[in-house]
Amino acid sequence: MHIVLVGVKPEISDPHFKFHVCGTFEEVKESSLILMPGYVLIHEDEARSILPLAEEIPVKFVVISEVTSLSQRQQYEAGPH
Repeated sequence: MHIVLVGVKPEISDPHFKFHVCGTFEEVKESSLILMPGYVLIHEDEARSILPLAEEIPVKFVVISEVTSLSQRQQYEAGPH
């Protein structure tokens, strides 16, 4: 399965997944049209510029936020809201 990544680095190595890292709107559009990936994973910082493609290309777009150990610790220390 092809997966297009925007603002995200692949952290697993699995022969079932072929990751394609893109940096611009045009790269994502071109890669998505050619590869027809199963998913386009977008870091939340890039979402506004990339999500308009979801109306043009029949691919599942997923917005993710990168959770680091520091941000997890800060959320834990802040307690329930």
